[in-house]
Amino acid sequence: MNEDFAKFARFIAVQCGHSYAFVASVVLVVAWLVTGPWFDWSDTWQLIANTVTTLVTFCMVFIIQNSQNRDTLAMQMKLDELIAATDKASNRMQQIEDKNEAELLRLRESRDSANAVHCEDVQVAPQQEVAASQSEEGSEDRQRDAKARRIGGNRNRNRKRQS
Repeated sequence: MNEDFAKFARFIAVQCGHSYAFVASVVLVVAWLVTGPWFDWSDTWQLIANTVTTLVTFCMVFIIQNSQNRDTLAMQMKLDELIAATDKASNRMQQIEDKNEAELLRLRESRDSANAVHCEDVQVAPQQEVAASQSEEGSEDRQRDAKARRIGGNRNRNRKRQS
């Protein structure tokens, strides 16, 4: 049943995203307004419109939520793949969407402090001197970062040459 709902929700989300869905809703509103005088603007006439819009809105909430959940999951999987494929990226960032707020704040603080140290190193010395000082200190992370900067710089130069 879940798969059937997913297919249905996907179909409805795509159809409601088209411009003709907006045009159809405007036509329905105009038709409702035009029929007002025939029903003497009665409470029943208003109740029909209110009931229909409430039911459509209620159902669309679940369809939109299903679509949003699917899109979010797909995007998270793509980001996780990019993180895993990037040497310089921290694998701790994979699947952080499953962490609670306190864990996210700790990760952000540690990332910010690491970025501050990295920025100070880059500003203090030229790239070659930073790489030399890193090898002297023996920090594997810093050596990996320096290598990634050199490789990234070579890639940028190669792209400029190809243009």
